Amino acid sequence: MSCLLIDIDRFKKINERYGHLQGDSVLQRFSNLVNQTSRKADFVWRRSGEEFLLILPETDRKGAECLANRLRQKTKTIPLYKLDNAEPIKDIRISISIGVAVYPDPRIHTEDDLVELADEALSRAKTKGKNRVMTA
Repeated sequence: MSCLLIDIDRFKKINERYGHLQGDSVLQRFSNLVNQTSRKADFVWRRSGEEFLLILPETDRKGAECLANRLRQKTKTIPLYKLDNAEPIKDIRISISIGVAVYPDPRIHTEDDLVELADEALSRAKTKGKNRVMTA
């Protein structure tokens, strides 16, 4: 089993610069992308704000990293449009950072441990410049 913890990079700036309606639109578009890209067996939650948690049953490290990178690449293609018309917003791109944790791992004894390791990996991804996948 694997866990992906995903954070939309610079989401606060999107809300501040373009407003909360645009932020909501980004969340909806990203959520749709995650649901279209993941399998029916996967569990997807919006954890908080701009953070999403995916539990991937029967998925090893390679499979989890493959899905994470596919999501990261597809996220770059999410178009943003001004809400008052169909004009695209060209000066902003959406990117995500992802932390991956995989069970079995000797550090994991509970479900919380799995998520905590993914969170630590996500923090490293953000620290190293965002728009990347890091594995625990």
